[in-house]
Order: sequence, then C-alpha cells, then structure tokens
Amino acid sequence: MSATLEHKLDNEMNAVDKIAAIPTATGASMAADPIAESSKEDIAEIKKAFKTVLAIAGGLFLLAMLFSRRTEPPTPVAAPAPTSVSVPVAPALVGTPGGSVVSYPEELTAHHLYDQDYSLTWKSMGEQYTYRVYYANDKQMHDATAALYKPVEGTMFRFTMNGDPKNVWMAVTPVNGTNEEGLLSRPINIGQARKG
Repeated sequence: MSATLEHKLDNEMNAVDKIAAIPTATGASMAADPIAESSKEDIAEIKKAFKTVLAIAGGLFLLAMLFSRRTEPPTPVAAPAPTSVSVPVAPALVGTPGGSVVSYPEELTAHHLYDQDYSLTWKSMGEQYTYRVYYANDKQMHDATAALYKPVEGTMFRFTMNGDPKNVWMAVTPVNGTNEEGLLSRPINIGQARKG
C-alpha cells in the first residue's frame, strides 16, 4: 500500500491516504529521541498530579458531607417562666386624668414688642400650674433648652432675642405643684411674631 501512496501526488491524496503515508516510528528510533521521551514522562507526571488532586478534592467533599450531617439545628429551648420585675414608674404627666387625655398650654402666641424684645403668651391651665419655657432651632424641638431655671408664674414670658428670630422655635410646658412637667405646647416660630 505504501508503494502506491508514494507515487501519488500530494494534491491527489485524501486525508486517509496522508495519514497512512506517515512513517511509523520504531522502538529504536523513539528511544533515540530525548524530546519524545521527556514528553512521555511529563504527561505521566501530569496524569499522576491530576489523580492526586482528584483524590484530595474527593476527600474534602466527603469530609464536608460528614460534617454537614453532624451539625443539626439546635434543639429549641423553652422560654423561661415570666417573673415579676418592679419597674420604676415615671411621674405622671400633668393634665392626664385617668391617663387618657394629655393636655398642654394652648393658644401659644409670640409678640414682637420692639427692637429685639419679644414676649410669649398662652392660655392658663389653672391656678395650680406654673410653666416652663423652652427654645430650640427647629420645629420638632430637638435638643430643646429651658429658657429659665425656674418655671414662670402666670401666662406671659418676656425675653430679648440676640440672634435671628426666624431660627428660633419656642414652646411651653405646664408644671404642677410637685414639679412634675407636662407635654410641650405646639411650638411657635419667633420670626412669625405679631407686632405689638
């Protein structure tokens, strides 16, 4: 067969003929080729390393399976029986008859008297109350500060503004005879004070 293949021109040969025409190496010629021998050894080493990696991966997988079966969800523990705890009660808010209605000073109004002088007025909640005046830089009265240490007697508070009144909000709380303080009134912006 090889005799007939050698006589064919290269362009007349099909793929099968070309493969058949490749000379085969004999044992003696392979032993003489150090590159081919080295390649065989490298391939053998790669196969060996691959088998080792597969064995390690398989072992790790088995360990993971064993440990995943060992860890069971914790058994539920019964909640402890309720115990009675005495919690200190905050003082009652002023104006909370029966604890259902909370009151505060109503009709808070700011007045611009002249220059930097202002006043606040509000509706009385009764003779038993004094009032504490607070100011803050926002309508929500965050970080509100008492304007005076002592509560104000009566329903008017005069003061002098040293800054921009548009940035000052004020509110009033009732204080009863035992110094318990009620809720803040609705805050008012001093920048919107009435003239006079």
